Amino acid sequence: MKKKTTAASTPVAPSATATAVEPVGNTQLIPRAILSCVVGLAVWWFALKRASLYLLFLAAYVPLLFAISPSGFKPIVINEQTHEWNFNIALNMNVPDPATGKMGHLGSIEYGTTEDSIAYFVSGWVVYLALSFAAGGFAKDRLMSTLKGFGLQVVLSIVALAVYAYVNGYGSAYSELGDKQTVWWIRWVYHVDYLVVPFIGPFVIALFMHRPWRDYLLPKLPARF
Repeated sequence: MKKKTTAASTPVAPSATATAVEPVGNTQLIPRAILSCVVGLAVWWFALKRASLYLLFLAAYVPLLFAISPSGFKPIVINEQTHEWNFNIALNMNVPDPATGKMGHLGSIEYGTTEDSIAYFVSGWVVYLALSFAAGGFAKDRLMSTLKGFGLQVVLSIVALAVYAYVNGYGSAYSELGDKQTVWWIRWVYHVDYLVVPFIGPFVIALFMHRPWRDYLLPKLPARF
């Protein structure tokens, strides 16, 4: 009589050639980010732009009061009729008098710009929140990281606004002096501050604050980061 035996089942080791499984949601990250940014910017521009600019005014007023304005002057004044932003910038430099041509002391300068020009500095708020939403940043376990990142974005907007106001004021004064080299450098700083920082900043902050973006853009980065 033959004895029936059954072979013991043993776990099969995973193949050495198996590929890593892509994190769930990584393939939807870019489409979600594009859709979130487009919808968010559209809603912001047509419905929330002026309110968000007022929030920037409130957040930036005290820092700019100490950073750029002359003593006894308000750093920013918003025209209630035209909504134009007027800046008071402390200069303390000697420039030629347009009437006489003689050098005179210029303590400060005041100039205005449209609210649409200032809107660049607020657009980063919307883009950052859209990127956070695409990465699941509004979930309970990630909300604190999203809020910290938003705080960094607000600080970045205030610093960029202060630089914008400062270089425009100094640029006007040095143009009167005819100092082409200094004007060139001022324009270079202006372009970086106005056309690069407001658009790159939200992406850099989202990259550091949200793991899905790091997994997507920096897949070889160690997990502790």
